[in-house]
Amino acid sequence: MRLRGLARRVPSAAIIALLLLLVLSFHQTLIAVLDPALGALSTSSDGPEISAQAAAVSASSTADSVAPLTQDDLDYRRLANAFPLFALALVLIGLTRRPLLALWLTTLTAVMLYTIDALKVENLRAHLLPADALLVPQVFDSGGLYLTYLEKSGVAIPVMLMLVVTLAFALEPPWRWLRSASRTVLVVGGLLLGYAIATAHPYIAGWYENERLAF
Repeated sequence: MRLRGLARRVPSAAIIALLLLLVLSFHQTLIAVLDPALGALSTSSDGPEISAQAAAVSASSTADSVAPLTQDDLDYRRLANAFPLFALALVLIGLTRRPLLALWLTTLTAVMLYTIDALKVENLRAHLLPADALLVPQVFDSGGLYLTYLEKSGVAIPVMLMLVVTLAFALEPPWRWLRSASRTVLVVGGLLLGYAIATAHPYIAGWYENERLAF
């Protein structure tokens, strides 16, 4: 009986492991598309380096930025930036049992953050920082000022389309074979990874050194 139970759990564990690898790979690819410094590689005799324009994007946040990033540095940066989205995806998969919905929501989160970052760089010459989250309540206390601006800027229609697509993904059939134990592991694992990143835990802080990531 124990062997039969183990035989049933092994395929499920293998599927979950493969799913997590695909999710992490998806977010690495997503980050490479959204991050301008990762999408502008040029090859030189000394090996691949980012172009001058991409280097300027990476250096815009630091006055003491030095040599351009190599391909290895860019791969490293792509993986490091994918980890927070991966942590969010783990939590969402565990809560909803809907992988496609989880990928869609984390994609929306990444697009939103990179769009806001680009707007801030364009207008204030500074990147988006965690402290900017303190300004979010002003959006709701503005008496509709921000909503009026968004309506005039033409963002309202894409937002409505995204809401419709989100509703469609919410109708995705849940993976019922994801039992409570697996879901708990996914949620707890995602929360622990997110907490380690947010608090610069010693085991993960080395991944987020400014010199290696170029901001």
